[in-house]
Amino acid sequence: MDGASKGNSRETGIGGVLRDETDKILIQFSLLVSVMDANMAEIMAVRKTLQIVAALRWANRYNVIF
Repeated sequence: MDGASKGNSRETGIGGVLRDETDKILIQFSLLVSVMDANMAEIMAVRKTLQIVAALRWANRYNVIF
């Protein structure tokens, strides 16, 4: 997961890739988020990742390693 903010315009995006133990991609995401600094973008990326993991059924069947 990652978050980034672009220069003074503060265009901000977040994204991530969740994989299983065999490195198979289970889900990937990217979003434009509201205007914020780079540190807040990183926090938003972590938050969104945890929301996705909690919402998916396989999250209860597998060990999730961050």
